[in-house]
Amino acid sequence: MMNLGKILCVLSLSLLGISTAVFAAEVPTVGVAQDRIYMGDLLRDVSPEVARLYFGPAPKPGQSRLVSRREVKNRLERARVSTKTMQMPARLRIKRLSQSLSEVKFSRLVRRSVKSAISSGVIIKDVRVPGGLLLGQGEVSVKLNKRARYRDGWQTLMAQVHVDGAKASAVPISVRLKWPDRGDGGSIVVERGAQVTVVVRKGGVAIKTRALAQEAGAVGGFIAVLPQSGRKLIRAKVLNANTVEMHL
Repeated sequence: MMNLGKILCVLSLSLLGISTAVFAAEVPTVGVAQDRIYMGDLLRDVSPEVARLYFGPAPKPGQSRLVSRREVKNRLERARVSTKTMQMPARLRIKRLSQSLSEVKFSRLVRRSVKSAISSGVIIKDVRVPGGLLLGQGEVSVKLNKRARYRDGWQTLMAQVHVDGAKASAVPISVRLKWPDRGDGGSIVVERGAQVTVVVRKGGVAIKTRALAQEAGAVGGFIAVLPQSGRKLIRAKVLNANTVEMHL
Protein backbone atom coordinates (compact mmCIF):
# COMPACT_ATOMS: atom_id res chain seq x y z
CA MET A 1 0.00 0.00 0.00
CA MET A 2 2.93 2.32 0.75
CA ASN A 3 4.42 1.77 -2.68
CA LEU A 4 1.10 2.60 -4.28
CA GLY A 5 0.97 5.82 -2.28
CA LYS A 6 4.40 6.88 -3.52
CA ILE A 7 3.42 6.15 -7.08
CA LEU A 8 0.24 8.21 -6.74
CA CYS A 9 2.27 11.08 -5.23
CA VAL A 10 4.71 11.12 -8.16
CA LEU A 11 1.85 10.98 -10.65
CA SER A 12 0.09 13.85 -8.91
CA LEU A 13 3.21 16.02 -9.00
CA SER A 14 3.69 15.27 -12.69
CA LEU A 15 0.10 16.21 -13.48
CA LEU A 16 0.57 19.49 -11.61
CA GLY A 17 3.69 20.25 -13.67
CA ILE A 18 6.04 19.89 -10.71
CA SER A 19 9.21 17.99 -11.57
CA THR A 20 10.53 15.47 -9.08
CA ALA A 21 14.01 16.81 -9.90
CA VAL A 22 13.43 19.62 -7.40
CA PHE A 23 14.03 17.08 -4.66
CA ALA A 24 17.44 16.19 -6.01
CA ALA A 25 20.56 18.06 -5.00
CA GLU A 26 21.11 21.23 -6.98
CA VAL A 27 24.19 21.45 -9.18
CA PRO A 28 26.45 24.35 -8.09
CA THR A 29 27.10 26.99 -10.77
CA VAL A 30 30.40 28.77 -11.35
CA GLY A 31 30.63 31.80 -13.62
CA VAL A 32 33.69 32.43 -15.80
CA ALA A 33 34.41 35.63 -17.70
CA GLN A 34 37.14 34.38 -20.05
CA ASP A 35 36.86 31.93 -22.94
CA ARG A 36 38.87 29.27 -21.09
CA ILE A 37 38.26 27.17 -18.00
CA TYR A 38 41.13 26.78 -15.53
CA MET A 39 41.43 24.38 -12.62
CA GLY A 40 41.13 27.32 -10.26
CA ASP A 41 37.58 27.79 -11.53
CA LEU A 42 36.71 24.21 -10.54
CA LEU A 43 38.66 23.60 -7.33
CA ARG A 44 39.15 25.52 -4.13
CA ASP A 45 42.16 25.64 -1.88
CA VAL A 46 44.65 24.58 -4.55
CA SER A 47 48.11 25.97 -5.17
CA PRO A 48 48.55 28.83 -7.68
CA GLU A 49 50.35 26.44 -10.05
CA VAL A 50 47.43 24.00 -10.08
CA ALA A 51 44.90 26.83 -10.33
CA ARG A 52 46.57 28.01 -13.56
CA LEU A 53 46.27 24.61 -15.27
CA TYR A 54 44.12 24.80 -18.39
CA PHE A 55 41.05 22.55 -18.22
CA GLY A 56 39.24 23.29 -21.48
CA PRO A 57 37.30 25.83 -23.52
CA ALA A 58 34.51 27.75 -21.83
CA PRO A 59 30.99 27.77 -23.29
CA LYS A 60 29.87 30.58 -25.56
CA PRO A 61 28.71 33.79 -23.80
CA GLY A 62 25.45 33.20 -21.98
CA GLN A 63 25.67 29.39 -22.29
CA SER A 64 26.78 26.73 -19.80
CA ARG A 65 28.15 23.19 -19.58
CA LEU A 66 28.40 20.51 -16.93
CA VAL A 67 31.77 19.31 -15.64
CA SER A 68 32.00 16.06 -13.70
CA ARG A 69 34.36 15.19 -10.88
CA ARG A 70 35.74 12.38 -13.05
CA GLU A 71 36.75 14.86 -15.81
CA VAL A 72 38.58 17.03 -13.28
CA LYS A 73 40.31 14.02 -11.75
CA ASN A 74 41.46 12.81 -15.16
CA ARG A 75 42.90 16.24 -15.94
CA LEU A 76 44.83 16.32 -12.67
CA GLU A 77 46.16 12.82 -13.28
CA ARG A 78 47.45 13.86 -16.72
CA ALA A 79 49.26 16.71 -15.02
CA ARG A 80 50.69 14.28 -12.43
CA VAL A 81 48.94 16.14 -9.62
CA SER A 82 47.66 14.23 -6.60
CA THR A 83 43.86 13.96 -6.37
CA LYS A 84 43.71 12.72 -2.77
CA THR A 85 42.79 16.12 -1.33
CA MET A 86 40.57 17.16 -4.24
CA GLN A 87 37.33 18.70 -3.01
CA MET A 88 34.63 19.08 -5.62
CA PRO A 89 30.93 18.25 -5.98
CA ALA A 90 29.94 15.37 -8.22
CA ARG A 91 29.12 17.93 -10.92
CA LEU A 92 29.62 21.64 -11.55
CA ARG A 93 27.81 23.84 -14.00
CA ILE A 94 30.19 26.28 -15.70
CA LYS A 95 28.40 29.33 -17.07
CA ARG A 96 30.05 31.88 -19.33
CA LEU A 97 29.33 35.38 -18.11
CA SER A 98 28.10 37.70 -20.83
CA GLN A 99 27.22 41.26 -21.76
CA SER A 100 24.98 42.72 -24.43
CA LEU A 101 26.42 45.11 -26.99
CA SER A 102 23.45 47.11 -28.19
CA GLU A 103 23.04 48.00 -31.85
CA VAL A 104 23.35 51.70 -30.94
CA LYS A 105 26.68 51.23 -29.14
CA PHE A 106 27.97 48.87 -31.83
CA SER A 107 27.19 51.48 -34.48
CA ARG A 108 28.95 54.14 -32.41
CA LEU A 109 32.11 52.00 -32.09
CA VAL A 110 32.13 51.33 -35.84
CA ARG A 111 31.72 55.03 -36.57
CA ARG A 112 34.66 55.81 -34.29
CA SER A 113 36.88 53.25 -36.07
CA VAL A 114 35.93 54.55 -39.53
CA LYS A 115 36.59 58.13 -38.45
CA SER A 116 40.11 57.25 -37.31
CA ALA A 117 40.85 55.57 -40.66
CA ILE A 118 39.78 58.36 -43.02
CA SER A 119 40.93 61.93 -43.48
CA SER A 120 39.20 64.83 -41.78
CA GLY A 121 37.64 66.01 -45.04
CA VAL A 122 35.55 62.86 -45.50
CA ILE A 123 32.03 62.82 -44.03
CA ILE A 124 30.46 59.69 -42.54
CA LYS A 125 26.88 59.91 -43.80
CA ASP A 126 25.55 56.66 -42.33
CA VAL A 127 26.60 53.46 -40.54
CA ARG A 128 24.54 50.27 -40.52
CA VAL A 129 25.22 47.18 -38.40
CA PRO A 130 23.19 43.94 -38.47
CA GLY A 131 22.10 44.29 -34.83
CA GLY A 132 23.38 43.90 -31.30
CA LEU A 133 25.75 41.18 -30.09
CA LEU A 134 26.02 38.91 -27.07
CA LEU A 135 29.65 38.93 -25.95
CA GLY A 136 31.78 37.79 -23.07
CA GLN A 137 32.50 40.23 -20.30
CA GLY A 138 35.28 42.77 -20.76
CA GLU A 139 36.16 45.97 -22.60
CA VAL A 140 34.74 46.00 -26.12
CA SER A 141 36.49 47.56 -29.12
CA VAL A 142 35.96 47.41 -32.88
CA LYS A 143 38.71 47.23 -35.48
CA LEU A 144 38.46 47.46 -39.25
CA ASN A 145 40.70 46.05 -41.94
CA LYS A 146 43.75 48.33 -42.12
CA ARG A 147 44.09 47.65 -45.85
CA ALA A 148 40.52 48.62 -46.67
CA ARG A 149 40.26 51.20 -49.45
CA TYR A 150 37.49 53.63 -48.67
CA ARG A 151 35.45 55.23 -51.43
CA ASP A 152 32.55 57.57 -51.97
CA GLY A 153 29.09 56.08 -51.31
CA TRP A 154 28.06 52.80 -49.70
CA GLN A 155 30.54 49.98 -49.07
CA THR A 156 30.68 46.84 -46.94
CA LEU A 157 33.49 46.28 -44.47
CA MET A 158 34.32 43.50 -42.02
CA ALA A 159 34.26 44.72 -38.43
CA GLN A 160 36.28 42.69 -35.94
CA VAL A 161 34.84 42.89 -32.45
CA HIS A 162 37.38 42.46 -29.66
CA VAL A 163 36.82 41.87 -25.95
CA ASP A 164 39.78 42.76 -23.74
CA GLY A 165 41.98 42.75 -26.84
CA ALA A 166 40.98 39.26 -28.01
CA LYS A 167 38.93 38.78 -31.17
CA ALA A 168 35.41 37.69 -30.26
CA SER A 169 33.47 38.08 -33.51
CA ALA A 170 33.67 39.30 -37.10
CA VAL A 171 30.59 41.03 -38.52
CA PRO A 172 29.96 42.62 -41.94
CA ILE A 173 28.84 46.25 -41.63
CA SER A 174 27.96 48.96 -44.14
CA VAL A 175 29.12 52.58 -44.20
CA ARG A 176 28.24 55.47 -46.45
CA LEU A 177 30.94 58.09 -47.01
CA LYS A 178 30.92 61.46 -48.71
CA TRP A 179 34.20 62.56 -50.22
CA PRO A 180 35.03 66.17 -51.13
CA ASP A 181 35.12 67.03 -54.82
CA ARG A 182 38.40 66.04 -56.42
CA GLY A 183 40.72 68.44 -58.18
CA ASP A 184 42.67 71.53 -57.14
CA GLY A 185 41.85 74.01 -54.42
CA GLY A 186 42.41 71.87 -51.33
CA SER A 187 40.39 68.82 -52.38
CA ILE A 188 41.53 65.21 -51.89
CA VAL A 189 44.03 63.99 -54.50
CA VAL A 190 45.62 61.05 -52.66
CA GLU A 191 43.35 58.33 -51.33
CA ARG A 192 44.12 56.10 -48.39
CA GLY A 193 45.77 52.92 -49.68
CA ALA A 194 47.20 54.55 -52.82
CA GLN A 195 50.76 53.86 -53.97
CA VAL A 196 52.84 57.06 -53.97
CA THR A 197 56.43 58.12 -54.57
CA VAL A 198 58.17 59.61 -51.55
CA VAL A 199 60.88 62.18 -52.26
CA VAL A 200 63.17 62.39 -49.23
CA ARG A 201 65.31 65.55 -49.27
CA LYS A 202 68.30 66.39 -47.14
CA GLY A 203 70.36 69.39 -48.12
CA GLY A 204 70.90 69.12 -51.88
CA VAL A 205 70.33 65.38 -51.99
CA ALA A 206 66.98 63.81 -52.97
CA ILE A 207 66.14 60.10 -52.65
CA LYS A 208 62.99 58.50 -54.03
CA THR A 209 61.17 55.44 -52.67
CA ARG A 210 57.72 53.90 -52.92
CA ALA A 211 55.19 53.99 -50.10
CA LEU A 212 51.58 53.24 -49.24
CA ALA A 213 49.38 56.15 -48.19
CA GLN A 214 47.81 55.51 -44.78
CA GLU A 215 45.33 58.37 -45.10
CA ALA A 216 43.86 60.62 -47.75
CA GLY A 217 45.21 64.11 -48.35
CA ALA A 218 45.03 67.26 -50.45
CA VAL A 219 47.82 69.12 -52.22
CA GLY A 220 49.89 70.96 -49.61
CA GLY A 221 48.64 68.81 -46.74
CA PHE A 222 50.58 66.26 -44.74
CA ILE A 223 49.66 62.57 -44.63
CA ALA A 224 51.09 59.43 -43.04
CA VAL A 225 52.74 56.99 -45.45
CA LEU A 226 54.36 53.60 -44.92
CA PRO A 227 57.53 53.04 -47.02
CA GLN A 228 57.71 49.66 -48.72
CA SER A 229 61.20 49.12 -47.33
CA GLY A 230 60.31 49.95 -43.73
CA ARG A 231 57.79 49.43 -40.93
CA LYS A 232 57.71 52.94 -39.49
CA LEU A 233 55.16 55.52 -40.54
CA ILE A 234 56.42 58.88 -41.73
CA ARG A 235 54.60 62.13 -42.48
CA ALA A 236 55.08 63.72 -45.86
CA LYS A 237 53.69 66.68 -47.79
CA VAL A 238 51.41 65.98 -50.74
CA LEU A 239 52.81 67.45 -53.97
CA ASN A 240 50.33 65.83 -56.38
CA ALA A 241 48.25 62.66 -56.78
CA ASN A 242 51.36 60.49 -57.12
CA THR A 243 54.10 62.23 -55.14
CA VAL A 244 54.73 63.25 -51.55
CA GLU A 245 57.76 64.99 -50.08
CA MET A 246 59.65 64.75 -46.81
CA HIS A 247 62.53 66.91 -45.55
CA LEU A 248 65.07 65.52 -43.07
